Amino acid sequence: MGEGSVAFALHGIAPTPSRGPFSVSFSLPNNQKATVAVFDVAGRQVMSREVGTMGAGRHSVTVGDRLRPGLYMVKLSQGAQVSTTRALIIQ
Repeated sequence: MGEGSVAFALHGIAPTPSRGPFSVSFSLPNNQKATVAVFDVAGRQVMSREVGTMGAGRHSVTVGDRLRPGLYMVKLSQGAQVSTTRALIIQ
């Protein structure tokens, strides 16, 4: 990567644990199709949001406004690149 380039990265979620919606922070190297998706512990996708149109740079989106308490996996994907982290929703 050259100077000023941004690497693909999932920086994490906040707050954790959460009582409702939480913020997902990530970086994208370009404006190609990218998705933030949330999966329950059974592996079912419970929400997805297209974020590639946000372009290159560091970003944050709020998700999870209708999730029940439990453990979830948050996945950022762009092309062949994938990164995951956990989110805990409490009452």
